[in-house]
Amino acid sequence: MFLQTDTAAYEIDFLKYCEDKNIQFAIGCPIFQSLRETIKNIPDSAWRRLDNVP
Repeated sequence: MFLQTDTAAYEIDFLKYCEDKNIQFAIGCPIFQSLRETIKNIPDSAWRRLDNVP
């Protein structure tokens, strides 16, 4: 199952529910240049799966 939504679904409990139910999801949001640069500077080792988020 797939889910595509906007920032209204950006809520950790909802995202964990999707993970638990094996629902693949994409959340769209506006990406401003400052955010894009910040994301690019995050090292790969810092990214975690949702099931590892407290």
